[in-house]
Order: sequence, then structure tokens, then C-alpha cells
Amino acid sequence: MAPITGPPPWNDGYRGGTWVMLFMVLVMAAAMPAAGETDAATTSEAPSSVKCSAKKDPHGSWQGSTEPRGTYTLHCDHGYGVEGNRTVTLVCSEDGHWPADPWCENIDDCESLIHDCGPAGLCVDHKGKAQCLCEHGAIMHKADNGEVVCFLPGDSEQCGQKNCGSHGVCVDLRNYQDSFDTGDTAFRCSCEQGYHDDGHSCQPRDCGGQNDRMGTWTGSSLYGGEYTLHCDDDAFVWGGSQKAITIACPMSGVWTNHPRCTSPMREASDANRARMIFWANFGASGLCICAAALAAGLTMGLLSILPREMEIIQHTRNEDCATEEERMKLKTQKSAAQLVLPVLQDRHLLLVTLLLLNALANEALPIFLDELVSPFVAVLLSVTFVLLCGEVLPSAVFTGPLQLIIASTFVPVVKVLQCFLYVIAKPIAVLLDRHLPHDTEDLYTRAEIRAVLGLHGKADPGPATSTPARVEPSTLVAVEEAAVGLLGSVVEPLRNICDPPTAVVVGMQDEEDAGPPLDPLEVQLCDGVIGLGDKKVMDSAAFKDLRRCDRAFFVAASSSTATSVAAAALRADTEAVVVFKSLRRVRWPFEAPFEELLAILRIEDLLVATAEHVTVGDLCTIVGQPPIVGTDYTVTDSLDALIDVGVPSGFAVIQRDEEFLGIFDGEEALTALLLPPLPPPSRLKSDMSLDKRLAALAAVADALQPPADAPDVPLASLGAIKEERSAKSLGV
Repeated sequence: MAPITGPPPWNDGYRGGTWVMLFMVLVMAAAMPAAGETDAATTSEAPSSVKCSAKKDPHGSWQGSTEPRGTYTLHCDHGYGVEGNRTVTLVCSEDGHWPADPWCENIDDCESLIHDCGPAGLCVDHKGKAQCLCEHGAIMHKADNGEVVCFLPGDSEQCGQKNCGSHGVCVDLRNYQDSFDTGDTAFRCSCEQGYHDDGHSCQPRDCGGQNDRMGTWTGSSLYGGEYTLHCDDDAFVWGGSQKAITIACPMSGVWTNHPRCTSPMREASDANRARMIFWANFGASGLCICAAALAAGLTMGLLSILPREMEIIQHTRNEDCATEEERMKLKTQKSAAQLVLPVLQDRHLLLVTLLLLNALANEALPIFLDELVSPFVAVLLSVTFVLLCGEVLPSAVFTGPLQLIIASTFVPVVKVLQCFLYVIAKPIAVLLDRHLPHDTEDLYTRAEIRAVLGLHGKADPGPATSTPARVEPSTLVAVEEAAVGLLGSVVEPLRNICDPPTAVVVGMQDEEDAGPPLDPLEVQLCDGVIGLGDKKVMDSAAFKDLRRCDRAFFVAASSSTATSVAAAALRADTEAVVVFKSLRRVRWPFEAPFEELLAILRIEDLLVATAEHVTVGDLCTIVGQPPIVGTDYTVTDSLDALIDVGVPSGFAVIQRDEEFLGIFDGEEALTALLLPPLPPPSRLKSDMSLDKRLAALAAVADALQPPADAPDVPLASLGAIKEERSAKSLGV
């Protein structure tokens, strides 16, 4: 039988309010004001429009009025009733609520039998009637009241003087039947309605105790007893104004009436508490989503940053920035890198900490969502809204253009998380370090550095869109002729070729105004410098083997005057002069004892001596003896050796086991960085006759000749001139 009373009137409204608030959250509107407006609208309705809700019953029909104070009657079908009654009538209250919620249920017709089908029978309830089924061999007898009684033939004296009490009689059984008997002997008690056989006697049925949070139950819950509910001071029995109500346990032993105490003040407090719990769950769900979003974003944002990139930023110099905007950006990146780099040192601890936060947030989220919505809606929200806002969008933001700035902003949060989760995260991180160690980041290889330079030398990392710079050969010839006519040198013109106003550059046209950070010439220079460390000195174009030494170098003794040696070197069409102490042991270039070698002078080095008595030996004291490099030296090593002696554009002697193999020209190696490979010197100089070259030398000597009464230039002044030239070479 169903309970008489129904659920509290505020329950359905609150559940509806939950869905309304959830819907408003999904559309990003305020949920609380909407709920308040709904409540206000409900309470402000006119009393004349209040009606009780219409009812339906599958086993009966309702008839009557649903207006306030109207009567509404339930007529149950045959075989159904409410507490044994075929009809029940309710009166609608003034506020539009029914005082109870009865419904028709099947009537157990077996309970109305006095003999309960006898000792050998079993009662089966049907709709509107009861049927007795007798055991095999039992006799079916119809009693005076019309009931069917089943018993076994023969006499039995099992009852003896057994007494079943005032509410039952003892019935002998021929044999003990487990399917019927509740006692431990071959007899049973046939009890009245409302009583049951406990194996010894007929005892009243017990409906069980009830509890009420706003009142206290006293009395007996047994059949025939009285059970009274006393409401607290601020409460009353729901559906009226009574402070107490008494009910009795029905014959079926099941409560059919469940009165309760209610209090408007407590209900309002409970509604506020329920509302607070709702918003607490709502806030906790939002916090879990934010925590999951933060963990997902930081996992992608921080772990995708390489410590080597942070070190590069920290070692970048402000003075290398071209614009003020670049300097400000570098300053911001340095501050961010300084915060991020310490966190990246223990990558496994960082990884485990962020994954633990993500797991905690995602596992706790369903606990709070289940309090707000149904499980199906919770799953739907998890795979759509939570996935989008808690995983996809944070990962995209944290790995976007402001990745480093955002990551540095949350570094304090990461450190706090590492402190809280250290006990769990650190052992796991140590285990990962032991079995899956992170290799120390290696520096970029030379090939990688070249690739980086290539990518920074063009806007598109695909095929190059511009033609590398080149210098027309005709321009080189014209420049060298003009320079030789003025200075009688073949090296200074090469330097002038690199001057933009003089050199003619073709094929360099940028397709966009905002080009890459490096232009092709800068990439060519950087690539050439890196290439110097890859190339052995004897594989360099600046290396002059014995055959080239024979053609390119003039040999002179230290006692020869500088002017005579310069004239002879020009006649021989050579580039420089190798000065020995004496030529007696020299068979150039096959025998060149290094202990006899004083210096290797260029033609322009000889022209600084304006006095006739200055010898090449005097100039050698200024230049110094060239360094010795081995065959395993690279071009970079050879240039380092020249820098150590203060002449980076000078010459170095190449030996192997004290055997002279050739000469390395530092100036030619440096010039090769600025220019493409030049044609052979003979091509450039073939258009100039020897007479023109001698005339150029004479013109230079006359121009540099001091007045007759001027004192000779001392060697100290020559040394100062040489130091100035060396400084300029180092600057280049």
C-alpha cells in the first residue's frame, strides 16, 4: 500500500531550478537571478488561480473538483483499494496542495481468510479473490463460512496442550511440512488477521519504527497499538496545524500512512543550505576545470621549452639588437627565461607534478558534476565543454606566441604545486630519472648552425627566392688597375672591392620590404667562417704549395735595401718577399731552413721605408718571424696562430717533421670570406705591362719621398706604422 503523504512541495521546484541554472550556465548567463525571478513570479500569482494538480491512477479513476476546498474522490477497480477501502476522498487546500497522495493497490484476499486454507493448503491471491491449493493426498473441505480448508486424513496429537494464544488455534499436522510451518514441530498456529505465527504462538505484526527530523515518535508500532508523532515547538504536522498525530499499524504489518512534521523556517533554511551546496558544487566543478586547464596548458607550454633556448636568450647581448623594440623584447624575454630555466632543470619532477594536478582535477570533477546534473549529462559535458575548455584551448594558448611570457607568469604557481605534491612527485621523478634519464642537451653541431643560418637568411625556409650576391669580374679588373696605378699593390684593391660604393653588386633584390634577419651576404660570411674550422689548412685556397711559392714569393737576404727588393719583386711579378738571414743555405722553395727565415713581407710593407739605407732586415724586426703550423691544423687554427703573433693577415709557414711544405696566406683566407673565388692573379694583371707597374712604383716612391732637408724616418716610426696597420687588420 502506498504512503498517504507526498514529497515536499519545494522539492520539484528546486529540481527544476537546478536544470534552469545549469542551462543558464551553459549559455553564460546568471542562474541565481533567474531562479529568484521564478520564485517571485510563483508567489505573486493571484490566489484565485491556484488549483490542486489533477491525479491519475492506473487501477482506478479520480472524480471531483481540483479547486480549493473541492472534494476529489478516488474509485479503485475490483480487487484494488486504499487500506482496504474501495474509495478515498481528498479536499484541496487553500494553497493548492493535496493533504495526501493515495493510490490503488492490490488487496491481498488471503489475509481475509480465517483458516488460511487449512494446515495442508496454500493460499494464492488473485485479482478480487483468493485460491487455496492443497497438498498431494490432502482432503479439501469447505467450512461453514465458505472457506476452503485442506487437511491430511488421520488423527494427530502433536498439539497436545500447546496454546497458540488468544489470537490463534493450534492445528495438528500429520507430517512436518517445511513449506508451511514456522515452528520446529509438526503443528502450526492458525492466527487471526493482524497476527502471525512466530513458531510458538500468534504475535501481532510489527510495522517498524519511523523517524522524523522535526519531531519524535512514541508508542507501539505493533498491530493494535498506537504510534504518536510529537512535532517540535516550531513545527506542525504537514497538511494541517496539529502538533501531534497518532496512527496504528494495519493488519498487513506495513505502514500505509507516513505523516511528518514540517516547519516553514526550517524549510527556508534547508532551501538556502541546498542552494549553497549547489553553488559550492558548481564552484568546485569550475575550480576542477580551471585546474585541469592549468595543468594541461603548463604541461604543453613548459615542457615544450628547451633549456638551451633559454640559455641562448640569456646570453644574447642588448647591444646586438638593431632597434629599440628588439631591445625591449629581449629584456622581457631575459626576465622570463630567468624564471623559467630553474623550473626546467628537473623536467621529470615538473612533468609528474603537472600530471598529478591534471589527474586530481579530472577525477574530482565527476564527484561534483553528479550533484548538479544526471550522469548522462555529466558525461556529455565532460566530452564537450570540459574537453574544449579544459584541454584544447589551454594547450593552444600556452603554446601560442606568448608562450614564454605566460609560462614565466605561472612559475610561482608551479613551485607551490611542487611543494604540495613533492612527497608523491619526487619519488616518481627519481624513478624516471633512473630508468629514463634525460640526456644533457648538446650544443648545436656545425651542420645545424649552418642550417640555422640558412633559415634566418631567407623569409621562407623553402627554396631560395633571391640570387646570391656576386661581383662582376670586369669590376675586379678595373678596381685592381686603379689601385695598382696608385699604390703598386695587389692586396689593397681587394679590400676596396668590398666597399659598397666601389663594388658593383648584382642579383640582390628583396621581394619583400620586411626581409629575414640576415641578408645573403651575412649568411655567406658566417657560413664561410664556420667553414674555416672544417677545412684543413692544406686544403684551403690560401695555402701555397712549393710550386705556387716559387711563382708568388721573391727571396731576399736581410741585408738588401727595401726599395731594391720591392723593385725586383715587382719585376718578378710576385706577391710577397721571403727574407732570410743569408741565402747561402737556401734553395727556394725546396730548401728553406726555418731558423734562417726572418719574415715574410708584402710589397706594401716594403713601401713604408722611404730612406734608402733601410734594409729588409730592419723591417723584419717589426713584422717578426712567421708562426709554424702543422698539416693537421685547420684554417681557423692557422688564423689563431697569426693572431697570437699580432698579424692576422700575415703569413704562416707549414711544416711536417721540419720539412717545408708551403706558406699559408692569412689575408687571402680572410678575403675569401668577403668575395667569391677570384680568377688567377695572372688574369687580372696580364693587361698591365711591366713598364706600367714600374712606373706606378716610381710614382709612389716619389710621392712618399720626404724633402731633402728632412731627417730620415727612424725604425721606431716604422714600427708605429706597422702596429697601426696590424690594428686595422685585426679590426677587419
